Amino acid sequence: MLSLDPKKRLRSAQVKKSLRGISILSMAKPVGRGLDSACNPDKCIDLLLGNKRFQSWLFTFNQLLDAMYQTEQSDLDFDFLKTVQALEDMRCILEGSGERVNDTKYVKYSLLRYQHARLVEALPPTHRSVAKEHLVNKVLREDDAEQLGKLSAAITDVDNKDIGTLLAVKHLTAFAENRGLIEQTELVLNQRDITLVDRVDIHDLACLAPASEHILVEWLRYKESWADNVIGTELRRRLTSVASLLHNNSTAQIPGSLRCRGIYHDESQPALGFIYNIPPGTQPVTLHRLLDTENPPHILLEYRFRLAFDICQCIYTFHKVGWLHRNLHSMNVLFFPRKGAEKAEWAKEPRILGFAGSRENQLDSHTHGPDIDSELQSYQHPEYLTHHARYREEFDYYSVGMILLEIGLWKTLSRITKKERFKGTSDEEFRREVLRSRVPLLSISIGTRYMEATRICLEGGFGGMLVDADREGHWSVAFKSLVIDRIPTIE
Repeated sequence: MLSLDPKKRLRSAQVKKSLRGISILSMAKPVGRGLDSACNPDKCIDLLLGNKRFQSWLFTFNQLLDAMYQTEQSDLDFDFLKTVQALEDMRCILEGSGERVNDTKYVKYSLLRYQHARLVEALPPTHRSVAKEHLVNKVLREDDAEQLGKLSAAITDVDNKDIGTLLAVKHLTAFAENRGLIEQTELVLNQRDITLVDRVDIHDLACLAPASEHILVEWLRYKESWADNVIGTELRRRLTSVASLLHNNSTAQIPGSLRCRGIYHDESQPALGFIYNIPPGTQPVTLHRLLDTENPPHILLEYRFRLAFDICQCIYTFHKVGWLHRNLHSMNVLFFPRKGAEKAEWAKEPRILGFAGSRENQLDSHTHGPDIDSELQSYQHPEYLTHHARYREEFDYYSVGMILLEIGLWKTLSRITKKERFKGTSDEEFRREVLRSRVPLLSISIGTRYMEATRICLEGGFGGMLVDADREGHWSVAFKSLVIDRIPTIE
């Protein structure tokens, strides 16, 4: 608005940004309409994917405009001319006009994909990742197994290979939910071929015949209730699905995961053992084992930040494809340092185990309750422990918060909470005391941003940060914004 007060007048740069933003949004409307009209169920999957790419760019561009109106930061500028040219070319391609438009569908889709890439390139670096993240969330909302398979195959560009991987995993998950991954007989191993060698906290290092391969065994000890026909059948189905999911090459590409070799039944335990390949020439060690000494090895601060980030990113990624972990603690965070490596170098490239107890994030997915180990129960959300509530994303985030606390103070949770004030407390009182007396210590040891990321994990309230969080399944979006993005990075 016009004002006689110079301080209240809009600056020319702000006016220019506003006008450019309005013109871009105006040019985007016919492109959006063209993509919408082309995206009916009978059309090629490439157009559907193209529309999702465009909507993700448009969402990000609107976010950028909001930020630009509130600040004059130069790093928020976008390439106006490149954006205009890309939108104009897209309009011509969709209308079938212009000298560069060929009649073949393949060329048309390729040209649209190229222009989408130009639109994202025209965004400032800070917002390119936002566009990609929004695209990931849009494509992963799809639940139809056939459609997921087509979308995964349609993403062929190198820059979005990770999106294709997530779609492939979600595709497998959809098959698992429809009992399409049950008959995986090659994953059922013979107990006689497995020789246990050494304990790795709650896991075992073993040898697999006939080649004497070193493997890692994750145990899932079953209860009497598993003998029940209904419960037992459901759990066995789920475990076979988990083994199939973790065996797939696409899942193995998710950072932080280990490829599952198979599963076997050890009646003497009684338990089911999930078998994982491990890198050759390494000696597995858990985060808990690393910290559970009076003088744990000194790890560089940047390694600890990276460790915290990698753990959060792994859980975040599995949540995006619809899987909850359900059993997070520092004994399930493993490292594979080379034999003879300095201990200061051990805490790199963490791998997350415990997915044997994971499950699909569906309303009808069976939950068989928390672990009975009292030490490991400290990592579980009080609501889950007390009420045996249906497991949800927020409970995983609570467990992540306890692991972040361990990394920040560089001690195991049991050592952090060994004082008398933590003895004899209820689960909720334990949580409150950790928040009151232990989380604030992080501000001194590792920084305020890290402390706040840990606090939000333990306090919860992720769903309240979003509109229709449960309906849209966007708990992970809040987790990324409130936790992952707050973990500092030191290059």
